[in-house]
Amino acid sequence: MQRPIGSQTLATLQIVGAVGAVVAAVALWVAADRFGDRFYLIRHEPPAYWLTLPQLESRAKAIPVSREAPPRFRFEKRVEFRVAPEHAPVRVRGLRELSLSVNGEPVPLDRDPKHWKRASEVDLAPFLHAGENLLTADLRHREGPPLLLIESPTLPVLATTGKGWRVTRSGRPGQLVAVVADDVREYPGRDRLPSPRSVLSRRVVPLGLVFLVFATPVALGLRAPRWVGGANLPRAAFVTVAVFWVALFATKGLALPNIAGFDSGGHLGYVKVLAEEGRFPRADEGWEAFHPPLYYALGAGLRRLSGATPDTPLDRGLLRLLPMLAGLAAAGLAGRTARRLAPDAPALAATATLAAGLLPMHVLLSTFVSNESVHTLFVSAALLVTCELLCAATARPRAMAALSIFLGLALLTKSTTSVPLALLLPAVVALKLWLVEARPALRAAGAFAALGGGVLVLSGWFYLRNWMAFGDPFVSNLTAFQDWAYWIPPGFHTPAWFMGFGESLSYPFFASFHSFADGFYSSFWGDGYASGSAAVKYPNPWWDYDSMAAIYPLALPATGILAFGFARGAALALRGADLGRRLALSTLWLVAFGMSFMLVLATLRIPFNAMPKAFYTLPALVPVAVAFAFGVEGLGRIGSEAGRRWMRSALAGYGGVLGVSIALAFLR
Repeated sequence: MQRPIGSQTLATLQIVGAVGAVVAAVALWVAADRFGDRFYLIRHEPPAYWLTLPQLESRAKAIPVSREAPPRFRFEKRVEFRVAPEHAPVRVRGLRELSLSVNGEPVPLDRDPKHWKRASEVDLAPFLHAGENLLTADLRHREGPPLLLIESPTLPVLATTGKGWRVTRSGRPGQLVAVVADDVREYPGRDRLPSPRSVLSRRVVPLGLVFLVFATPVALGLRAPRWVGGANLPRAAFVTVAVFWVALFATKGLALPNIAGFDSGGHLGYVKVLAEEGRFPRADEGWEAFHPPLYYALGAGLRRLSGATPDTPLDRGLLRLLPMLAGLAAAGLAGRTARRLAPDAPALAATATLAAGLLPMHVLLSTFVSNESVHTLFVSAALLVTCELLCAATARPRAMAALSIFLGLALLTKSTTSVPLALLLPAVVALKLWLVEARPALRAAGAFAALGGGVLVLSGWFYLRNWMAFGDPFVSNLTAFQDWAYWIPPGFHTPAWFMGFGESLSYPFFASFHSFADGFYSSFWGDGYASGSAAVKYPNPWWDYDSMAAIYPLALPATGILAFGFARGAALALRGADLGRRLALSTLWLVAFGMSFMLVLATLRIPFNAMPKAFYTLPALVPVAVAFAFGVEGLGRIGSEAGRRWMRSALAGYGGVLGVSIALAFLR
């Protein structure tokens, strides 16, 4: 009879798995960077640089390009030699279709447009003569701007050094000066909204008073009343969050126009087709029509049952009711997950509930007409059930059926992040059955198949429909339109953009123009993209941008607490007799890691400055909230008894300041 694995064996497997996940991520990054023809990361090769045409820095709209007749861009440079060179070796790369000529004579290049990252080596000496020579490169690219790199180890004058090159577009008069491709920039007009420093300088005194209000009772050792303390802490935390969300719905949910929010026109168009025509739109009928239909069908059903006229207060409330109820419920599920992982730590569950319920990116997305919060609810439920299955002595069939249902509903709401979860969570449950419950390998494999089969039965029809219509079950808005391709500036990224940070602490709105990290941080802790508006000068007038700006520097300690919580949770996952709990923690952390890495890859595949939105990782809400709770709890245990009291007092005061600032940003 098979025996359960031991604690040390599980720790070894966890370490191997963690190292494997990191190695796989690095390998995938390297493969995408070097060989992925649709992952647009470029590296300059000084003194040669990638050149492109000047771009409008503030443009964020999709640019359509005819697939059959994409525009042609011609790069030209005139070079002069007193004596014709005997050797003129160059290495040429271009995005994507490239032809090279010298003095009007075509230069044969051994290259495949699909492998545009590979350099073509050729000697230009046979084409050059004494006097003036015209070097010409023609490029066509359907998914972004033209990019050209020419290196020459012996004749730098032939290289793309950023000087002397001009570019023209077919069908348009005039020449432009070709520029070095650079995606690190300042958003024009970034100073039109308040800066964090100016806001905090005006609010030092009131924020100090808020700190004292929350910190003093803890410092004095005062105990909370029985009805909100002890075992009732998680309930009290959820009630606090619910009051905030109800107030938000009452003050903003009925007032915000339906068009407010990210890609709102596409979401509303989807609802309109369902409500007025009673059918599911094809993926090529609208910008958001590629999404699975569950949220839109529910919204359209509410509109039809109520007879609400579009964009009236009733219609606004109905279309926002589902996202806001889903967001509130997801916060509750985060607390329940923390409680399941630590049944004897009610404060941990309470902190997780507050963290999820007040996380700005979660609050923001839940106020718009969008499928994001509803999708997060189903993923959060699936994660909770997975933790139940992993922590229980034996997996119950009812819980396994619930896991299939929640994953199926998630796949019917949004596909991009649901697909890997639909594979990961059943696999982890099957692994637990095999290693911890010591069930035969075939039975564990059967459980995996049964879980996956339930998901397919519930949601597979939608993806089969896409496959039959487009030949791709996961068709997107960038691939659904047969006659047109779309791209959004800048259309490429450089390593410098991935490595920078700091803009979001000074000018947080549209800080993603500066770096990936700034874009992520500014949308994690606030409305860094101005609610999807085209420019910072037209922000969402329903938020208090003074309070929103103040959140960014205030959130730095919270970010550190979150990182500490992830590290502490990882350490806890490697020790202890409860193997199921350790697997549950490992699973939550793997989900958070996977969601973050998927966003990094997505910014390579869809390289525009508004891509690194933190809320694309919103399905990792439960792991983030639990990690933050672990961080707070861990800090509260550091030092002597007196030191712990002061630490907890400081944490309470800081949490009050951050929480009040977040509440003011959305309610004021």
